[in-house]
Amino acid sequence: MLKEMDREAASTSYMWAYRSSENSDEPIVLLAYQPGRGQIHPQAFLGDYRGIVMSDGYSAWRTLEGATHLGCMAHSRRRFVDALKARTGRRNRRSGSSNSSTGLKGRRGTDTGEG
Repeated sequence: MLKEMDREAASTSYMWAYRSSENSDEPIVLLAYQPGRGQIHPQAFLGDYRGIVMSDGYSAWRTLEGATHLGCMAHSRRRFVDALKARTGRRNRRSGSSNSSTGLKGRRGTDTGEG
């Protein structure tokens, strides 16, 4: 949201997303508009919730004591892809070749999820 009352035009706000289980009798998706990313927002909304919380790994979620935390596979996969790219980049710099056989495109069976 831009140009909010009583806030600087360049200030950043966040949308926190909450969703019930797909097995719920009445599935709910709730978007909570908040002025920041602090742990106070999920703590205030979820209170003493003791169920399962699946998240992107952002540290604010880990402050929910008593909840069972699950990681998001898309975010987890992205970290592995980034690590593979960084590792491959070091090898390429060391060999002086950007077309090294250890590069992502030169490796059979490596799926980076990119075009």
